[in-house]
Amino acid sequence: MDETQSATNYGIATPYMEYWGNVSSGPNTIFSPASAGFGGAPYWVNYFGALPVVSAQVTAGVMAGLIPPAAAQGAVLAGAANAAAATAAAKVTLPPWQKYFHADSNLNRNSKAIYGEMYFALSDVTNFTLGGRYTEFEINDFAFNSLLDLQNLGAGYYGQVKPSPVPRSYNSDESTYKLGIDHALNDNQLLYATYSTGFKPGGFNTTDIVGLTTFDPEIANTLEIGMKNTLMDGALLLNVSAYSQ
Repeated sequence: MDETQSATNYGIATPYMEYWGNVSSGPNTIFSPASAGFGGAPYWVNYFGALPVVSAQVTAGVMAGLIPPAAAQGAVLAGAANAAAATAAAKVTLPPWQKYFHADSNLNRNSKAIYGEMYFALSDVTNFTLGGRYTEFEINDFAFNSLLDLQNLGAGYYGQVKPSPVPRSYNSDESTYKLGIDHALNDNQLLYATYSTGFKPGGFNTTDIVGLTTFDPEIANTLEIGMKNTLMDGALLLNVSAYSQ
């Protein structure tokens, strides 16, 4: 029986995340004072939606001689920012905890296993090995996954208090075995072959997307053939083997 615990608080912050969370931290308020106090998806979704429309309008104005070419870029940025401020569903900025990508977890892993091997002498020089193992594996996790106000627990959330982590549980069990045979050619040379199965338990991914929250166990089936040699009156040991999975 084995039990382990681990806690991970993983966060990434970048200048764009700060700007996304609070427009006043970037240049948009220079072009559009009305954008001050806005942030998050309610503002930026409308901003990027307005950009191509405003760009087409400004281009038409430049072609008509109404807007100097040198002022076109500023006119586009100002127009899109003003449109976003005017049409945003809510005037919000993101709290400090939300201006991050979060992948936090608090894991408790518990595994139980029973294992045994038996050896059979088929002759004076040949032996057969039979082994088996049964393993149960359980992971309990309290996870917090979030990207700004766009994904996972932060999506569409604008509270000042960080939401509570989500409890998750994963269970797995597997039976594995080992078959082996060895044959002594003489007192100094031994041929052997083994076929064994093994598994690595699955677990959690750092996402809350349905269907992707967990990953499956990894199964390994291994065939090994080899020879052990004692040469030169014991002065040299030469062992060779080949594997296939």
